[in-house]
Amino acid sequence: MSKSSKEIYEEALSRVPISTKLFVRRTFDIADALDSYIDENELSMEQVSDKLDKPKSYVESILWAQANLDLETICKLEEMIGKGLLITYRERLEEDE
Repeated sequence: MSKSSKEIYEEALSRVPISTKLFVRRTFDIADALDSYIDENELSMEQVSDKLDKPKSYVESILWAQANLDLETICKLEEMIGKGLLITYRERLEEDE
């Protein structure tokens, strides 16, 4: 009996490393956060690219979840948005206290 498309999908997904799944999830979370910030503050791509000191095309790649973000850019995004985008180990420990 042949496998269903769902079974094939689940089997393929089970082979994807956890780090890749986390990367994809975090990338989309950051894209969503930036998109919400832009909408709420009625900003243009030019304004955001100026604030981040990055080209407009890079900002668009963040919004399309295609940018490989470095820590410095994530920190600039957090500063601009005014909210943390990643939780550090220390912050997690402080939450548990």
